[in-house]
Amino acid sequence: MTHKMGLSPAEAGRLRSSYLEAQGTTLQGLMRDFEIDPSDYLTYVHKLDYPSLISPDSELRQVLESLPQKKYVFTNASAEHARNVLDALQLADLFSGIIDIVAVGYANKPDRIAYVRALELIGSPAPEVCLLADDHLENLRPAHAMGMTTVLVGSRTSQDVDVQIDRLAELPRALPHLMDGVRPEERLHD
Repeated sequence: MTHKMGLSPAEAGRLRSSYLEAQGTTLQGLMRDFEIDPSDYLTYVHKLDYPSLISPDSELRQVLESLPQKKYVFTNASAEHARNVLDALQLADLFSGIIDIVAVGYANKPDRIAYVRALELIGSPAPEVCLLADDHLENLRPAHAMGMTTVLVGSRTSQDVDVQIDRLAELPRALPHLMDGVRPEERLHD
């Protein structure tokens, strides 16, 4: 924003915060108000030295390997960014695919249409058989309303989600039924 639009760092920060709060991403506001090319933006903001910022997570790898469900990354970023993060974490081989902001037509979480399009891209499963883990409560609310199991990752708590955990590696302890791929309400009871 400072390079392309000539804003001061303070102005850029305020505008970024405003867009993030109102629309879920800075990109949406920049596309709407300044006709910023989304591809240029995503390329620019994701020029990072991933290995210096992210270390492999063997505990998370073990947890993800133990879960029988298909796993997808659903991100407001680009697929390239998601691949770079997964590569740095050494988790890329554990995911069936990446659903990025480009794949959902530049709709983004928390816009409901992004979730609908994401589900379509993975074969249109019923939301009730899906789980969404995210560190932003706002991104979980639409998924929860659609019937997905929602997991808030981070230190905040909320009544608007099914489960809150501090780290994604805690998922099997919080939802043990995931280990056998069955939701609690689908279990047969005597």
